[in-house]
Amino acid sequence: MNKYQSKFIANKIEDINQILNNDAVEETELYRFLHTVKGTAGTIGLSEWSEVAEKLESKVNKDSTETWDKSKTKNLLLPFIILSTTYDSFKKEDFLDDSHQLARNQEGLVLIIDDDTTLLTYLKDTLERENIMTVIATDLGVNIIENFYNWLPECVILDINMPVQDGFDILSKIQEPCSIHHIPIIMMSSFTDRETRLKSYTLADDFIQKPITDQEEFIIRVKKHIQRRRNLLDMTLIDQLTGVFNLRYLHNELARQLHELRRSNEPFTLALINLDQFRNFNQQRGYHIGDELLKAFSTYLKNSIRPTDHLSRSHSDEFILLLSKTKKAEGKTLLERLLSRFRDTSRETWGTEITFSAKIAQVDDSLLSIEHCLSSLAFNDVEKKGNTGQIYEARFGDSNMRKLHIGIIDDDSLVRELLTEQLSDIGGEEMPVEIRSYENGQQFFNDPWHNQQPFYFLIVDRVMPKMDGLAVLHHIRQNYDRRKYRVMMLTSRGAEGDIALALQKGADDYMTKPFSMKELHARVRRLIRGLV
Repeated sequence: MNKYQSKFIANKIEDINQILNNDAVEETELYRFLHTVKGTAGTIGLSEWSEVAEKLESKVNKDSTETWDKSKTKNLLLPFIILSTTYDSFKKEDFLDDSHQLARNQEGLVLIIDDDTTLLTYLKDTLERENIMTVIATDLGVNIIENFYNWLPECVILDINMPVQDGFDILSKIQEPCSIHHIPIIMMSSFTDRETRLKSYTLADDFIQKPITDQEEFIIRVKKHIQRRRNLLDMTLIDQLTGVFNLRYLHNELARQLHELRRSNEPFTLALINLDQFRNFNQQRGYHIGDELLKAFSTYLKNSIRPTDHLSRSHSDEFILLLSKTKKAEGKTLLERLLSRFRDTSRETWGTEITFSAKIAQVDDSLLSIEHCLSSLAFNDVEKKGNTGQIYEARFGDSNMRKLHIGIIDDDSLVRELLTEQLSDIGGEEMPVEIRSYENGQQFFNDPWHNQQPFYFLIVDRVMPKMDGLAVLHHIRQNYDRRKYRVMMLTSRGAEGDIALALQKGADDYMTKPFSMKELHARVRRLIRGLV
């Protein structure tokens, strides 16, 4: 038995004793106890405890205002008392089987949009058994378009017949970016008339009939679309939206420049250029207008540099400028000139002043790796919160790495400890991680830290006393800049209603307890992509 299993059982024995010391217990408190046992026990490999909790959960009403007397409570909890006397029989092998979960090298990322939460969770489980990470959204979910841009999936599966937004209406909003990024779209419908099918094939890439009766065919079709996209991207060195070079080209050119540096001993300069307040621009003007700004900005930069220089788009609104045989002082002068001119012309073109910030470094050591060159350009937390229109200087070897801020909100101390340990190295060598944990949402919001950092990744349990997961989501979306927070909700197995509510209130993803650590790592890595 490992330390988490031992600690869990000891904690639950103590909890049961405390409950039974009371003459009366609120039924909602019993529900929270069973809910916690079901999720945590399954996650750490105590499957028998999880199964017992799931059976007993059906005997209590989570919305009840009733109280239970000591005798009735003891009868309910008796199976746990019996289990606690035999816990030495549990072995390490009892851990949740990870063999079917997401591998490190995933087969793709799929976004599914449908109003049927049961079908969504079924398709998600089906694809993830094939190592295809899947995110889901309902037609009632907030900011489907924003989430699409955040995820930029490798395939979109979209239901046609939904009560709030018709699938073809959603398609019209994502069709252009899908075309630019070569993202295939598969339409789904239970209506298979000729008109629906032809419209789907005309506007999208494929059509699948509901109900989906052949899982194997469904998986093969999705994998084929993803593989075709990957094959196409492998053949291009150009960013599809802006027409400048992409990261693949940049890596090749950096390798060539480092080789040339060894031969000539002439330094070159790198600059990371980031459009200021671009997220706000997207929110106010719309993402299609944001795409037009990116294209105009990249054209402006490309027309302002020498033929021997190289401009690449690295991520969203970030560009890398490589100035060959150029010292940092010369590069900084160029950036200052570009910034001044762009600030002036933007007022005329866009009706508002638009600026960019940059970080510049001179490369004069040919032994530096490509990864080191690029990671040293990243804005740190202070720079990201600083004034707009700034040009910062970087030196290779500086420790100004961006930090990932993770908040874990769960009333189970064991879950908090387990997640803190498992996620402590999620940023790798490139991104240090700060993790804080809280027993409930109220405790999180009482800590000034919750709004002091540029961005947060939150893992929030659905069921908690004082302030539960949905209340946390609602409070963030109503009172804060929700773009600062990326939220993963933890829910119970079979709680499709909770999943639907979480997605509607703005959760970015969810995981069902019990979950595997491998899947947790895979999903968190995807969610934090581009967050910092």
